[in-house]
Amino acid sequence: MEALFRALYAPRAKASRLGDALVLVNPDLAALQNLRGFTNKPQPPSYHRIFEQFAALGGAPGSGSAARAYLGAYAGQAAIREGATGLLESGLSKFCSEAFEAFGLGSPWPQLSPSGLPLEGSPMPLAGYLAETPFAWFWSKWSTLHGPAGWRDKLPARRFADWQASIARTALAMGYLYEARVFLLMKEAVAALAAGGAPADAAGTIDYYLGAHPRPVPLGRIYGSGTPISTKACGPWIEGVVRQGVAFRAAAREAKLHEADWDDGRPPGAVFADWLGSLTAPAAQALLEDSQPSPSDGKNLHEFIRHLLRPLEDRSDETGFGDRADLYGLLRTSTAGTWFEPGPEWLVPVTSLLARRPGGDTTLNLVRQDLARLGLDCERDVLVGLLEASGLTTDSPDADDGLVVRSGF
Repeated sequence: MEALFRALYAPRAKASRLGDALVLVNPDLAALQNLRGFTNKPQPPSYHRIFEQFAALGGAPGSGSAARAYLGAYAGQAAIREGATGLLESGLSKFCSEAFEAFGLGSPWPQLSPSGLPLEGSPMPLAGYLAETPFAWFWSKWSTLHGPAGWRDKLPARRFADWQASIARTALAMGYLYEARVFLLMKEAVAALAAGGAPADAAGTIDYYLGAHPRPVPLGRIYGSGTPISTKACGPWIEGVVRQGVAFRAAAREAKLHEADWDDGRPPGAVFADWLGSLTAPAAQALLEDSQPSPSDGKNLHEFIRHLLRPLEDRSDETGFGDRADLYGLLRTSTAGTWFEPGPEWLVPVTSLLARRPGGDTTLNLVRQDLARLGLDCERDVLVGLLEASGLTTDSPDADDGLVVRSGF
């Protein structure tokens, strides 16, 4: 058991005082976790509800879809005598059951199965304006990873769990950043109205991204390794977006923005433009003054986003890539600043799941579109270099955006 748990040790942040975390390689181990102890908070957030909301916004058929997809991937558990995989799955289930009873948590250990797990609500088509958002990115990746293509059978248990965590971390962080950025764009529109601009002109940017032909909202850029940190640093920008977005959301609620008819079938850009047209210039100026962030506005959300995206490094050498290093971060940080830079393994699940099945392939054009939906811009030459460094392509660069990108497994 000591050897087993040592193999399951997860990356640990250097500032952590909570002991060691384990990689959640199966639902039994996930259900045994103590979220209150893991987060060191008396009232930890309901990540289940957050995941389900993200999935619903991304086009899932109903509340419960994210959990159902996750559990469905483990429906066919290997028997205990079926090699190391069977020993791992059966052994951990037995361990969790015994621990559950030994700790006085009750008995028997719950059966973790997707059977009987209801989907709440009627299936809803993906709203057009959400098709180019991190929410749609999350559900596409999550449903593919846990779907019938067989990724769980192809991937080692720990690698499968790492891919799950990478997709979840990235989607949560970029989804909340997307929301804050949209509210900041709304605040900028109110500022333009307060300065004497016409409502239609003031709402132009929102209509560009969330209108009849929605486009991805830019949230960051991945630069080449030779770019100075002073050029690619994004930490202050992210913090500003989050603080301003959170403050404006609260002020806009007081101004009854949430009471606009967002479900009338029109794009959100058109609904927002109508609401903006109902404001006078003095009312817009008052809303701006009410939406100035306080020192505490957005602080927790900013830390949440930052810690999800940066690697939880457990450095055992000067490179930071020791045995327990986190290779799935999206941000890099130094004393000079913070910038977007995918970890050595981050692109592997992102591109492989575009191939739809193990051993498949995709194209550079689809990878760039996928990153754009997440809110990330990356120049072609930079992205090709990252893919080559990860061993995901050896195709001729002359293929342009048709360059073949292979699945990592």
